[in-house]
Amino acid sequence: MSSRALALVVLLLLPAFSLAINPAQAELIDVGSVHRIDDSIVHWSFMPDGAVLTVEEEGILKVSSFEKGILTTDWQLDLNITALTAEPDLSHALIAIGHTNGTLVVSTTLKAIQGWMNSSGRVDKISWGLDGSLWLGQSSGDRRANQFLVDGTDNYVHTYSHGGGLTDVVTLSDGRIVTSGYDDLVRIHFSDGSLNKTLSDFEDPVTSMLVTTDEDLVIATSKGKLYLYDTTTWNSKELELDGSPNILTIWQDDSNSIMASTNSKLYSVWINVWSLKSSQSTSGTIINSFYGDGGELYAISVLSSSTHVRLYDVDNDGDGSPNSQDAFPDDSTQQKDSDGDGYGDNSNGNSPDRWPNDPNEWNDTDGDRVGDNSDEFPNNRDQTVDTDGDGYGDNPDGERGDRYPEDASQWKDSDFDSYGDELNGTNGDYCPMRNGDSTEDRKGCPDSDNDGWSDPTDDWPTILGDDCEQGADAFPQEPTQWCDSDGDGFGDNPSGDSADLCPSVIGTSTKAWLAIKEEGGQDVTYSKIDYHGCIDSDGDGWADIGDDLPQDPDEHIDADHDGVGFSNDYDDNSALIKTLEDYCLVNMQDTSNPCKGVRDPEYQNYLKSVEEGTTPQSYSAWNKSNNANPNEESTSGIDAIDNKAIKEAGIVGGSVFVLMIIGILFIVLMQKRKRRSQLIKTYGVADESLTSSSEAEVLGIDGGVREVGGIEESDSWDDEIAPLQIGGDGMDEFADFDLSSDGTSEVSYDEAESIENLAGLQEDVEESEPSSNADQVEETAPEAPPVPEEGLPPGWTMEQWQWYGAQWLSAKKD
Repeated sequence: MSSRALALVVLLLLPAFSLAINPAQAELIDVGSVHRIDDSIVHWSFMPDGAVLTVEEEGILKVSSFEKGILTTDWQLDLNITALTAEPDLSHALIAIGHTNGTLVVSTTLKAIQGWMNSSGRVDKISWGLDGSLWLGQSSGDRRANQFLVDGTDNYVHTYSHGGGLTDVVTLSDGRIVTSGYDDLVRIHFSDGSLNKTLSDFEDPVTSMLVTTDEDLVIATSKGKLYLYDTTTWNSKELELDGSPNILTIWQDDSNSIMASTNSKLYSVWINVWSLKSSQSTSGTIINSFYGDGGELYAISVLSSSTHVRLYDVDNDGDGSPNSQDAFPDDSTQQKDSDGDGYGDNSNGNSPDRWPNDPNEWNDTDGDRVGDNSDEFPNNRDQTVDTDGDGYGDNPDGERGDRYPEDASQWKDSDFDSYGDELNGTNGDYCPMRNGDSTEDRKGCPDSDNDGWSDPTDDWPTILGDDCEQGADAFPQEPTQWCDSDGDGFGDNPSGDSADLCPSVIGTSTKAWLAIKEEGGQDVTYSKIDYHGCIDSDGDGWADIGDDLPQDPDEHIDADHDGVGFSNDYDDNSALIKTLEDYCLVNMQDTSNPCKGVRDPEYQNYLKSVEEGTTPQSYSAWNKSNNANPNEESTSGIDAIDNKAIKEAGIVGGSVFVLMIIGILFIVLMQKRKRRSQLIKTYGVADESLTSSSEAEVLGIDGGVREVGGIEESDSWDDEIAPLQIGGDGMDEFADFDLSSDGTSEVSYDEAESIENLAGLQEDVEESEPSSNADQVEETAPEAPPVPEEGLPPGWTMEQWQWYGAQWLSAKKD
């Protein structure tokens, strides 16, 4: 047989094969309503997780669990509308509900309304577009489908209208929109609402449409006809139901069949051969149906004010009793089980019940007068009860007796230490053959120090690290310690003996020198404390954390943190002072002999010169021997005078004296310059024989000037000059001297007047009587000599040259 012929045979036999394996092919028996909802529902569908999504006409949305036809509400939402239709998206995350004034979109994930669309009339049909938009169909009004977004936005896209009203709207897998109406037409539209194709093969109004999983279009009419269209070629098949009933709803039952409902019957149709599969009388309008695991059929029947889940059961064993009423649906020899013990009342059938009215008994295999249903050991005459259900009877002396009748995890204790032999049971004995009372790391083993931790053995050693408490006692003779994580010999128990303060670090420390702050105060003191098991780098017993000098085995305290330990630090409270030399150089006020020695370079040189192995003299002894007079003994008890101090005092005193002399000479010089300048301005041209230093200074001539006793000698002055006063008011007599005089002032004087009066210095002198020669005589200015070729002397003016030029030339010539 060719492969093509074989394929044809398989195709022809496929419907028969499907009928043979589908449980729905068996005769269904109407068992009746198994669940009631006190409202007419407009939608029923299964969510991906198996829950049932329903929408009631009064606007109640529910999500419920379903088991054997019974609904149990998980949560519900009152939408406060009159619902007409509802359609979930493919994921059931959103469901659109059409009502008398528009449409609501509810999120089943958020359990809340997510969007709403207002319209001019009721919405009777809804279909989801492939882009997530909604096509809302109105039976009356504009009698077409209008496109909206989920958030309520009107896209102003719509399909063509139907005469007489729209009956249904569906979306094809390629996004095209299909509408049907009472005008006996089906229109296919593109997603923009434009018309793609019109189907007019129908003699009656189209009532319902369905897109199958194979992407075919099923169309039902009001006269009991079903059409199957290939949406690619638009080739069609037609099927007429018995009696030409008004088909109200259609839905897909499985991949091979669809269901069609009228007001009195439920039809099942094979899709692949497009033929009637079965029919079942019903009451009410069936809006959905599905088969249970046992082949039973549940139909959702909607009445005027209620909804029922009706059960149509099968009779698997063919004994005339439907499965729901047959205690033994697969055993034709038994139908009833009065006591419900699983054994049939028919004593001649399979598994008969010897006590048909006692649900607890039907047989006594071991003959102990306890029925097998009550006898927990139906084959053991010694045991009948097993309180803990571990398989060992409560009679400890019988076969399979239980020493722990109320503990299902234990039944035997070989070493009689109260720990059961079952290691994984309650208080399992780790040493079932050795009596012991350990309780912590393992139970029922020897524990020498009675701390709860067992003694180590070859098969249960001490464990280091984080799991040390899963091993044996690291200190089997010390009851306060049992764990040693780092293996350094100090236990981890902080309240035990020699507790390890660094349990995860190997260390040998036993003590530490730590700062301790007084409770409630600010004072900090250092104290020695026990500090076991921490790192001790220098091996001195002091932990590094409490050892100021962790690398020095001879030191552990360095209070000033200068790197020198307490034992060798001259002052351990100051980082600036480590040695005696540091101390003496910082504390200069300390004049003790040790500090003198530090500051004495000669003594320091002496110390450097001392040979190794020779003990040097102290500074005091060295100083006495160094300053002693070898020819005479000192008769005084006082130490020799510090020659260095005397030298330093002499240097300082001499320096001060020289500075004082320089200051005095400077003051005298300034005073004489000021006096000479004033005299010249007052008396005009000086005598050429004048050789005073003041005149020479005025004229700029250095030669011929000499000083005697700090006072200039001059033949022009016979009056005695008043002694020069240094400091105090000695300079005050020049305070009011008029330096603005041009040298032309008239002066009157007599022989009795002092030089101070002649110079015009009248301060602190009583004012004399007016001179008889009071009239002023104006002095005539001399004629200026020729100016030298090299110009005026440096710093001179023409007025000075007019008065003193001849004198300067004369001096220059000499």
